[in-house]
Amino acid sequence: MREGAVRARARPTPTPSSPPRSVLYVDIDIHHGDGVEEAFLTSNRVLTASFHKFGGGFFPGTGSVHNVGSGEGSHYALNAPLRDGITDDAYASLFVPVMDAAVAKFDPGAIVVQCGADSLAGDRLGRFNLSSTGHAAAVTHMARYGRPTLVLGGGGYKISNVARCWAGETGALLGAPMAEQLPANEYTDFYGPDYQLAVPVRERERRDGGGGGRCALDSHSSPPSPSLQSKPGLDNANSPDYLATLRTTLLKHVAAMGSAPSVAIGGERPPDAPEPEAAPLWDKGADAGDDEPPARPE
Repeated sequence: MREGAVRARARPTPTPSSPPRSVLYVDIDIHHGDGVEEAFLTSNRVLTASFHKFGGGFFPGTGSVHNVGSGEGSHYALNAPLRDGITDDAYASLFVPVMDAAVAKFDPGAIVVQCGADSLAGDRLGRFNLSSTGHAAAVTHMARYGRPTLVLGGGGYKISNVARCWAGETGALLGAPMAEQLPANEYTDFYGPDYQLAVPVRERERRDGGGGGRCALDSHSSPPSPSLQSKPGLDNANSPDYLATLRTTLLKHVAAMGSAPSVAIGGERPPDAPEPEAAPLWDKGADAGDDEPPARPE
């Protein structure tokens, strides 16, 4: 649950010529990135940005747009509380300008992206209506800033969607796009009846203007598949007015951030800092055949 926080806290190993000063953590899982936000709530070194379902008792129930951090970390937590059924174009209309402004103001030395696939259409728990094209476009948009970028997995409760989503995004990030037709293999039946790499959105969302035929982040979109329809009646509840107000509020939070940190993360320890705890004895050469680590000395 807190894997992202652990990774972001880990001391980086940059080259001496370009030590990172700060980290931008972006979470596109359908759930609020509460663990990472809490870990850095009072820090101006890590800017957290979470785009998540909010309201109606949806877990974890946190992530209001007005939660912006505390103390030195005030305005270094960006929360985009979204409603049911958000589509590719609607998502892009919020994600792109907010991330562009955040990167320009915060100037991160590194970026971490948590790519939860439960924000895809048809997820068993999620309530969004994103295609894999729109989801991947958000991920690759972050890579275009040219900063060292760590890409993590996340949630996802329809295995066939998760596998296709992360396979496609890995290929896109590596500049090795994959064929749309899935090759025959022992798991082929999980991906019928279309056997395509893309996870499409519902046809109804395309007709009512919420999803559009093309994503604003990417010029390609996939045809709908009857096997991957999202929950019946899941229309886009994010009106243009709601998204415009949310975008304006988030951009104000970005503008309120202080200057980017000028001192590298991982510098010298303060003179009054306690000594790190010694490593356990079994980290120093326990017999690989032992079932249990040796007892600590008294």
